[in-house]
Amino acid sequence: MTLAADAGAVDLRLSPWRAVYFGVRADAAVFVLEEARDASLIVEDNDPVLQVEACPGAPDCKSSSVDARGDARRLAIIAAARGYSGSIHVSGCAKGCARSLPSDLVLAGKAGAYRLIRNATTRGPVERMIGVEEFTTLFDGTHDG
Repeated sequence: MTLAADAGAVDLRLSPWRAVYFGVRADAAVFVLEEARDASLIVEDNDPVLQVEACPGAPDCKSSSVDARGDARRLAIIAAARGYSGSIHVSGCAKGCARSLPSDLVLAGKAGAYRLIRNATTRGPVERMIGVEEFTTLFDGTHDG
């Protein structure tokens, strides 16, 4: 990881939760945060992305026909702006590898769009199919799932 090396880190730790930990000199802290933020890494406790669990999606998973991770980022921003506080799971397919527990809002990819499922897992009853252009409608009239 070039960022860690550039900041003078001597120890790098990876967590099972896709987190990277490394210590840096105090004078490098602002540089590290700015560079990490520019690389779309989560650096704030209140980042809306933390509300969403998502699989890698396409093109990283051959079972997926959607950019689950990218779409999850877009959905997280919309959900936060609308005051939504429920759990969200974005999956590239019906397998639901990123989360096995039910979520308030589930989007499961299929043929380039998403199956909309509520209060279930990816295998729950499908309300309807939606495209990314319809994400804003998911939160009309609701604030908590």
